[in-house]
Amino acid sequence: RVATVTEAVASHDLLIAPLAARLNEARSQMDDLDRRRGKAPAATHLATIEGDAQIEFRLLQKVMYTLDRSGFPDIALAVLKKA
Repeated sequence: RVATVTEAVASHDLLIAPLAARLNEARSQMDDLDRRRGKAPAATHLATIEGDAQIEFRLLQKVMYTLDRSGFPDIALAVLKKA
């Protein structure tokens, strides 16, 4: 866990700082793995957000903004359909 929903929504900043710090760490690890494999680090990384209809738009907006600013501009939204 990097932040609670309450903490993220209450902040006036679009960037969720603890999430950004964890994403930057993950991106660095992925880049390091690429270098070890002899490949150039990827210019961008993909992230998938899984949520439901109850997610507040403001929270989704902040998560997407934080992903983009942290080097994950390719964002997919996973949607589960009811059977």
